[in-house]
Amino acid sequence: MSNKKRVAALFIPAMVAVAFSSTAFAQGMTSGAMSSGKMTGQRTKKVLDENEKMRATDNVYRPGDTSPSSLRLGQFTYFLQGGTLERTFADGSKVVVKYKTGDHFLNKETRPHSVKNIGTTTVHNINVALQ
Repeated sequence: MSNKKRVAALFIPAMVAVAFSSTAFAQGMTSGAMSSGKMTGQRTKKVLDENEKMRATDNVYRPGDTSPSSLRLGQFTYFLQGGTLERTFADGSKVVVKYKTGDHFLNKETRPHSVKNIGTTTVHNINVALQ
């Protein structure tokens, strides 16, 4: 099986699950249901589905929210709501990236990094990663 077919076989079912769950997740966010247990300044992350091979997560970054540093190589990201994010690497270097709603990419960055919403709007994305 080619790499493109393998990627499609893995990511398409996850994205279908996302399409059905993102509305419910967003409704839960407005009612405060997902904010319990959230540390101040940390993005909200909900595991949508996972197995021994992959994990799909729904992530919400309010302005100023950050994520822990981790390696995201090969992770697929789809933006339900775009915005401005800053990647910070272990050596202190930073890269600012702007995403529009509907943007998507396979992460090719080989260095672990944290992510911070430095914009004025909430960023909402879906990540699918091999485990």
